[in-house]
Amino acid sequence: MHDQAVRPIQAGGECRCRNCIEARGDTVNGWPRLAGEMVVCPSCGCKRCPRATDHGHSCTDSNDAGQLGSVYGRDVCAGCEAPEKCTKEQKCSIEGQRT
Repeated sequence: MHDQAVRPIQAGGECRCRNCIEARGDTVNGWPRLAGEMVVCPSCGCKRCPRATDHGHSCTDSNDAGQLGSVYGRDVCAGCEAPEKCTKEQKCSIEGQRT
């Protein structure tokens, strides 16, 4: 099992998580960096690991689909108050706010 501790980005280091890449607006040859690069977890190398999406998440050492916190997570209703239980079949708590 890989180290699951959440570690902050070291001073002067460039974070390579999806959220930081988007926030910085990184480009490569004029194209958005995310258009041509697959982001993976620095600990386990899995693209679906929640830590690949945000460096603040713990590494799950898993490439399973549907992990909460991952950009490849389950399809849940926008504003869902209980995403871990959301089936999108239940009535949304915010009417008309389905993703």
